[in-house]
Amino acid sequence: MNHLKYRADIDALRAIAVLSVLFYHAFPQIFKSGFIGVDFFFVISGFLISTIILKDLEQGTFSFKTFYIRRIKRILPALLFVIISTSILAFFSFTLDQWIAFGKHAFFSMCFLSNEILYKEVGYFDVFAEYKIFLHFWSLAIEEQFYLIWPLLLYVIHRKYKQHLKHILWLCFFVSISIHFYLLIDHESAAFYRSPSRFWELILGAILAQMTLQNGAIQFSKYSIHFQSVMASILLILCLIFVRFEYAFPGICALLICMAMFLLIACGPNALCNQWLASQRWLVAIGLISYPLYLWHWVLFACAKMILLRELSIEITFGLIVLSFILAWVSNEWVEKKLRYAQSPWVSFALIVISIGIAVMGLMIWKIKYYPQRMDHEKPLLEMIYNENDFKSRYALKSCKHLGIDQALQKYCKAFQADDLNQIKGKAIVLWGDSHAGAWSPAFFEYALKKKLPVIVISHGGFPPILGAQQSGEQIKNKLFNHIGWNEIIYDFIQKIDPSDLVLIARWSLYVKPWILHGVVQKKSYLTTQVNESPSYASSLLALQKQLPITLHKLSKNLQNQPRNLVIFKSVPMLKSFIALGMSKQLDFIPTKAEHLKEQKEINQIIDQISQKSQIHIYDPTLDFCPDLQNSDLQNSDLQNSDLQNSNGKCLVQKNKIYLYTDDNHISAQGAILFLDRIIPLLSSANGQQF
Repeated sequence: MNHLKYRADIDALRAIAVLSVLFYHAFPQIFKSGFIGVDFFFVISGFLISTIILKDLEQGTFSFKTFYIRRIKRILPALLFVIISTSILAFFSFTLDQWIAFGKHAFFSMCFLSNEILYKEVGYFDVFAEYKIFLHFWSLAIEEQFYLIWPLLLYVIHRKYKQHLKHILWLCFFVSISIHFYLLIDHESAAFYRSPSRFWELILGAILAQMTLQNGAIQFSKYSIHFQSVMASILLILCLIFVRFEYAFPGICALLICMAMFLLIACGPNALCNQWLASQRWLVAIGLISYPLYLWHWVLFACAKMILLRELSIEITFGLIVLSFILAWVSNEWVEKKLRYAQSPWVSFALIVISIGIAVMGLMIWKIKYYPQRMDHEKPLLEMIYNENDFKSRYALKSCKHLGIDQALQKYCKAFQADDLNQIKGKAIVLWGDSHAGAWSPAFFEYALKKKLPVIVISHGGFPPILGAQQSGEQIKNKLFNHIGWNEIIYDFIQKIDPSDLVLIARWSLYVKPWILHGVVQKKSYLTTQVNESPSYASSLLALQKQLPITLHKLSKNLQNQPRNLVIFKSVPMLKSFIALGMSKQLDFIPTKAEHLKEQKEINQIIDQISQKSQIHIYDPTLDFCPDLQNSDLQNSDLQNSDLQNSNGKCLVQKNKIYLYTDDNHISAQGAILFLDRIIPLLSSANGQQF
């Protein structure tokens, strides 16, 4: 297999790419565009690897065996070194929850499917992406999926359609980018993570490789290459300054970035900016270790955050950056070079065997729940959390498609014992809210089973049941709820069902205060009532004060202007940590009753003021989660583990040996059912009866 003529300017570009990503991860509030470094890598990789393949095909020396052995020796040594090192750290320092997550992502990393599992995990809980230690492996997965099929495709094209190679490459490019822009309309996560939607970036590099090889070199005049080099560099710099993830990225922004990289590489090593890049020895040196540096930096950041459970200080962050460079150098000098250039035919075989072993280990940790003995005390709680879906599967839920809900909202609506719209009119219980509505739903399913009632649950994480308002914020990317009007469509659907009981459930405080976990702000969600209104928590509070009474007034009557039973749930206490993490590390993570009431003060005042003027029912979990011991009728079993609950005014996290939370704010399915006797009297269908 032929070697390419070395280009120092490309290694300098690799350095810029990896430094952009590194500083974006280290200081995201400062280097807000650094994530585009991944797009640099895609184009560079497509150019270099496709040049090697096409050159060997042209000379008749291409071998699939040789190609994949080279890929194995290039990719696996550093990757295995990082994962094995991390597994040792995880074995001795992670909690059981973190250990299982590590196993899951290690398995998908070794299968080069990280992009697929991250795509499936995207959503409400994606604010915790910073705790996924192999999060950055998604781009590596896309590259390896591409090179699994690309050599074969080029081989077939070269053998049978050589004269049409250029046109077929452009066709592949347009097919992939068309998929990308189609997905970008309503499936931004798929457009970002799914391979067919990102292949075009690598194919663009392949097109440049074909053009370069076909012409010997792309011919430019002396002055035009300098001009093109400068203009491409300016465009890349502007992208590094101004591109934001909220701008429907990748999309047009990624296309501009990739085209700029295409033009800069096409200029060749003698262009003005390319010569300058090649002359910067420190950049070239970083480029030579860019791959292990990319692997190490995020693993160190994520592990530090998981172990310390707080935002990293400037000193720790810079320390981890230095450590990333040291480990990258060690990986390159003592692992990659030793194995990459080893002559033994057994090296690649050994690397494959070790990779399979790590994948099996990850699968065992994830699926069989293999864990160190020191984690035994965490098992009961984790079993309850991981069995939540199994517990909920006892309720046969369907999409609301057959009930006539808008197509765009179908995945947010579930029907239980509701097969026909005409049969459930005036009888159904409807729950509407954010993810907390879904969390409380098992209690209503359990009640409906006995009463043979239909239940409809309309639930979407992070989006409250408020009419005349829209979501705003840096992390809000759902186009449905970014615009005023979608909740009105849900309102029309509810009026069509005409439920006997309508229950509104939300984590109301999330929309007037930031979500803080381990002392770190995880998410900011705002409500605004004007399309171009600048979002803030002041505007959110005003929006709730104005729109919640309007929402409740509209929902309190059906289309015939007849009154409807309306129930609103206040929020459960917010824990200061995930329950599993808090208990395993014995943190002070449970709020007192006073802390809970302070957290909910603003929204509770709004709800209480509305209740004084209207006939709505209120369920306040405070009475159940934070009971006063002096006036409580709690059983002894409720007060087990007194160091974790109800000690010094702490609220409950466990009742009747059942854990009440699955994370830091969602009630567990079994926990919700425990409070049925408090909820049922609020429903019109109960007629005052107990469960």
